[in-house]
Amino acid sequence: MGPQEIILHALFESGTTEVQHLERYIKDDVVRYGGRLSDLERKLGQVYQEHMETEADVLDDEELFADGGDALIRCVHVFIYLFVC
Repeated sequence: MGPQEIILHALFESGTTEVQHLERYIKDDVVRYGGRLSDLERKLGQVYQEHMETEADVLDDEELFADGGDALIRCVHVFIYLFVC
C-alpha cells in the first residue's frame, strides 16, 4: 500500500472518505486551539503584571503555608482559573 492508500484507508476507518473533511477538521482545530492559546497567553500576561505590581517579593514556603495555607490556595485558584477558563 502506498502513502495515499494508507491515508484514504485511515479516513475511511474514521468515518470519512474525503481528504477535504480532514483538512477542514485540522484547520478548525488549529484556529480554535490557537485562539485558546492566545487567550491563555493574554491572561497569563495580565496576572503576571498584576502580581508584579502588587507583590514586592516572592513568597517563601513559610509564607505560603502561614494562616492555614491561604496564600497557597490563592495561587492555586489563579492557576486553575487560567487553565480552565
